[in-house]
Amino acid sequence: MAGVVIVEGIFFSAAAFILNVDDSASARSQPTSSVVNAADPAPRVQNTSLAAEQDQRKVPDTVAEPSTDDSRSKQDVIDHLNSWKSRAESLDLDSYMNHYAQTIDYYGNSRASLAEARKDKLRAFSRYTSISITLSKIQIGIDASGNEAKVTLDKEWDFRGNGSSSGKIQQLIRLRRSDSRWLITAEKELILYYKK
Repeated sequence: MAGVVIVEGIFFSAAAFILNVDDSASARSQPTSSVVNAADPAPRVQNTSLAAEQDQRKVPDTVAEPSTDDSRSKQDVIDHLNSWKSRAESLDLDSYMNHYAQTIDYYGNSRASLAEARKDKLRAFSRYTSISITLSKIQIGIDASGNEAKVTLDKEWDFRGNGSSSGKIQQLIRLRRSDSRWLITAEKELILYYKK
C-alpha cells in the first residue's frame, strides 16, 4: 500500500484526527466567492450630455454574497471535524467511530466496512495514551447538491504512550450528508512529508 502511513502495522489516518480551531476560525471568516454584477459592459461616462443614457446603463454597485447554504454546509463540516478530532484526542473510540459512514473508501480499500476501520483504529487507540494533532492548509469544497464535501489538509501528529509516532501528511477526506448529519466516507493519504 504505497502512500499509506504505517507505524508498526498500524494505519494512521490524517482525517482521523482533525481540525485545529485556529484554522476553522479563519476558514469561517473568508467568503467563498465575490462576484460583481456586470450586467452592462458599457464604461461609466462623465460627459453630462450623456447623463440620461448613462442613468439607463448604470450598473448597480452590488456584490453577490456567497450562498448561505454553502457557508452553512462548510460550517457544519468544520463542526463535524472538530468533534471528530476531539473524540480522537480524548481516545473515545465509540464516539469517534460515530463520525463514519457504514462503508468507507479507506486507504485503498474502496469498500471497507465500519467494523474494518474500527479494528484498525482500535490498535492506535489501545497503544497510545496521548494524541496531539495540528492541521493546516485546510480546504473544503461542497458539491452543487450540498450533500457531498471534499476536504484536503495537511496533518501533523504526535502520538505518545507505548512507543511514539510523529509525522506529517497531506490528506483527502470525503463526507456525505445523511439525515442532516455529515459522515466520513473516505480517508486517503495524498502526500507523506515525513514520518518518525
